[in-house]
Amino acid sequence: MLAVADPVRLEAKNILQALRDRKIAVWMISGDNPTTAHAIGKTVGIPPENIIAGVLPEQQKTDKIQYLQKTLHGTGTTSKRALIAMVGDGINDSPALTVADVGIAIGSGSDIAISSAEFVSVTSCLGSLLTLSISVGLCSDGSSLT
Repeated sequence: MLAVADPVRLEAKNILQALRDRKIAVWMISGDNPTTAHAIGKTVGIPPENIIAGVLPEQQKTDKIQYLQKTLHGTGTTSKRALIAMVGDGINDSPALTVADVGIAIGSGSDIAISSAEFVSVTSCLGSLLTLSISVGLCSDGSSLT
């Protein structure tokens, strides 16, 4: 038997906690089976109710982004719905990066993912997500901090 797994990045749990501290809800949409996705979510501190597992590439991931856009509501007085940002690096992420309100590609990702995103992290460091959220003043209610 052979098992292959991508290790969870060491900084992931701290970065995701910092995003939550900024009132940014963190969700995981994964093609992994529910057991694997929930184990990863637990490792990085994503609540089980914020994990959508078993998602097939391309169209189904796009459907999940659109579902979140329709069902999640902003907490501010001016926001009718939550702003949805998608982070991805693969070819199969590009449709979801396009459908999301904000597409963020990881710089080491595929060319099509990079060309589909509004923002591109030039490094693979997850800290760039926190820097971006601070730079543009993102909060969960869609308001600006500036």
